[in-house]
Amino acid sequence: MNNLTVSENLDKEEKPYHCNICGKSFSYSSDIKPYDCEICGKSFSQSPHLTDHVRTHTGEKPYHCDICGKSFSQSHHLTNHKPSHTGEKTYHCDICGKSFCERKALTNHKKIHIGEKPYHCDICGKSFSLSNHLSRHKRTHTGDKPYHCEICGKSFSVSSNLTRHRLTHTGEKPYHCDICGKSFSQSHHLTNHKPSHTGEKTYHCDICGESFCERKALTNHKKIHIGEKPYQCDICGKSFSCKSHLKKKNEETKGFEDAGSGKLIYAIVITFILCLENILIICCVIFKCPPYIWFRNRVNEWISHKEYQNPPVEMRTLEAADQQTDQEAADQEMDQKQQSSKWIRNQQSSKWIRNQQSS
Repeated sequence: MNNLTVSENLDKEEKPYHCNICGKSFSYSSDIKPYDCEICGKSFSQSPHLTDHVRTHTGEKPYHCDICGKSFSQSHHLTNHKPSHTGEKTYHCDICGKSFCERKALTNHKKIHIGEKPYHCDICGKSFSLSNHLSRHKRTHTGDKPYHCEICGKSFSVSSNLTRHRLTHTGEKPYHCDICGKSFSQSHHLTNHKPSHTGEKTYHCDICGESFCERKALTNHKKIHIGEKPYQCDICGKSFSCKSHLKKKNEETKGFEDAGSGKLIYAIVITFILCLENILIICCVIFKCPPYIWFRNRVNEWISHKEYQNPPVEMRTLEAADQQTDQEAADQEMDQKQQSSKWIRNQQSSKWIRNQQSS
């Protein structure tokens, strides 16, 4: 009987609030939503709420932060943003105790604890806890890169990647190691660097089990297992698994690369002139041959040692190739004899120089 009475009272529940447009009645005033969005059809109980909502369609952001210049579509978003500059963290997670400057950051953080991922990719089905994470993920399918560097024109799909890229142009390295003083342009580079001081090797290769202090070292190591060599020399075509290996190779062969433009020949001639006195003494007294023959032989030996590299060095000898004389044949025979007794000559040369210095 009591249940029937309650049911009758529910049926007879008073609805004193009426819509002036459609005439429908409601129990609460907040249920009346006469303000409809003309774009998506969503309804609101108050006109300011509709105004704020429309800005989500138009992209209008009239509220600006006077500190960093960031803009917002709603005033309370600006209010929540301002504590991020003062460092004040007034929003606390009641699960893990972590604090945040903005309410939105706390709301997004709580989704991690409950595992809520309401945003789904309609292409691959992957789920995300935040809508902006879904938007960022979709660009991996579309290839869209809306963030462009105004200096070099390079494009990025994520704004944070553009921010990090700009530091490569400015040379700014705001993150410093308090142990060795080394600076980094990105915070995670500093994080990866610090274990190199402690000796802690937290990055392990799942193939061979070798451990490394830095993640980059592990990444480069794995290329050895898969045989990946993405870094290729533009001169000789040789490939390397690490960028640092290519750089080291280029530094070692820099002098050889300059030989094609005559820079190496010039350097050899200058060196010869500066050391002319000693060369004359060594060639005439010890080697018993004219200086130009000794110099030509040394240059040809160097070219033969380097001729495996590409492009080959085209270097004129002191005598033209078409002048095949008896003297040249004699020179070649002398060169062969010198090669067979090279070690003895070096010992004699060193001994003679020491005697000259002592005298």
